[in-house]
Amino acid sequence: MWLRKIYIIAWTWRVLFYILEKIRKFLAMWTDEQLRVLIDNRKEYNENYHELVGNGKRIFWKRVSTKINLKFGTSYSGAHCKEKFEGLKRDYKRMKAYIDGKDNGKKTKNGLKYYEEFKSEFWEKPATEYDRLREQNIARRHQTPPPPYEENEGSTSRPQPQQ
Repeated sequence: MWLRKIYIIAWTWRVLFYILEKIRKFLAMWTDEQLRVLIDNRKEYNENYHELVGNGKRIFWKRVSTKINLKFGTSYSGAHCKEKFEGLKRDYKRMKAYIDGKDNGKKTKNGLKYYEEFKSEFWEKPATEYDRLREQNIARRHQTPPPPYEENEGSTSRPQPQQ
């Protein structure tokens, strides 16, 4: 009888330690080295990242997590890596708002640490040649004043230029 109680207690402790280990790994703090690998991978493959469709982005984050896990012996998932990167972006944006004097700004540890690097907003989709042409055309449109328009009585057509 007492042998069975010892077995149950041992089994309970084993399950408890297993659960605690899973929780510890889930709540693990990211080290600076792990964050460096995360940021560098996202930065290096930014152009490709924006071309991914379907499950491509999920697979991208899974590959990043695999690199980190192999290098540091951790067990992050792709979702953890994506969530952490989104958190770093959020910290940067809060820090930027803080510096700009906005009410929603906040000084954060990661915001302070990575502000200069994130200032380039490297995660944004790179502009294509067509995007740049569009921006030039919009700027040009705003620089030239529109031709004068005088309303004639009841007429909605444009007046002819005077010579």
